[in-house]
Amino acid sequence: MKLTKTIGGAAMLALFSSNSSADAVRTPAELALLPPYCSGVQQVRDISKDPVSLDQYMQMYGPSYGHFHHYCWALNSENKANAMPDRNARDFKLGDALKDIRYVLTNASPDFVFMPDVYNSQARILFELHRDGEAVLSLEKAIELKPGYVPAVARLSDYFAGIGDREKAIQTLKNGIDNTENAGFLISKLARLGVTYQGTPGSAIKKEEPVATPAANEAAPASSVPAASRPPGNPYCRFCP
Repeated sequence: MKLTKTIGGAAMLALFSSNSSADAVRTPAELALLPPYCSGVQQVRDISKDPVSLDQYMQMYGPSYGHFHHYCWALNSENKANAMPDRNARDFKLGDALKDIRYVLTNASPDFVFMPDVYNSQARILFELHRDGEAVLSLEKAIELKPGYVPAVARLSDYFAGIGDREKAIQTLKNGIDNTENAGFLISKLARLGVTYQGTPGSAIKKEEPVATPAANEAAPASSVPAASRPPGNPYCRFCP
């Protein structure tokens, strides 16, 4: 069955709710430890009381948003793991987190706007499990999807620096800086490696061609996201594609 953005939130909930998790977010205290965008996902909304409807989020982010609660469950598992003193129990719980992350990676569209976040979190957990090779591949995938994604660029650079590959650490930072205008953090990390960035942050970003203003007698193209789907004060719209 082909999914479209016209499917209602209730229908999406029924469609995607067949997978349950031992670490589904169940309390405000658990939700408070998660990123703000977890407030809008299904199976968390009863706790968050998010004022923006699920339908509106589906219009903004597409059908893949119907799977995104699994990512929030994964972060909840990770938080629980980090509170466990026993290493074996902790690693087992981190494995639960990876299962939910892989669910998202398997079922969501590759161009889903949150995919760099998902790959970056997968890498963080894999590093905790000492599966460094897999973690590096996850970071590289995040950066492939979003070359200027600061968290993944910084983590990958730190990895290379930690294994003594200073040149790769430097080049990773330089590439990241070239691909984001919000490069202050990366520039400071580069400086700590003894290198001063000489270029222009964001210089590698492909510039979009200016859109011609329609003539007075021409209809302006409709936005792909209805204005009603971007209510004033929506804290998640900064993540819109």
